[in-house]
Amino acid sequence: MADAVTEILPATNGQIEVTITADYRPRFTPRELETIKAETGRSLMQLISDDESDEKFRVLAWLKLRRSSHPLEWDEMRDVIIGLDEKAEPVDPLNEPPSSGSPPSVSSGE
Repeated sequence: MADAVTEILPATNGQIEVTITADYRPRFTPRELETIKAETGRSLMQLISDDESDEKFRVLAWLKLRRSSHPLEWDEMRDVIIGLDEKAEPVDPLNEPPSSGSPPSVSSGE
């Protein structure tokens, strides 16, 4: 299973492999935010913004797997192979064009 953001592959030894690109934007539920806080002692935003922490890779991979029909428990992430593809440029949501379903006045306020 692959998409523009990540690739999820079963490894030959039965492990799951996830590749996260620089432009990955996680989606999450309040329950997932609670789990992240309970498991790490830190919020999702604290983890993602901490350049010193490797735990952000685990949480991003966990969220991506959950969105991709691989609802692993937190402890099961210990054996997931996480790859990083830093070639893609991060997306700035403030500079994205409005969706085609909305008239220009919706996004511009005019």
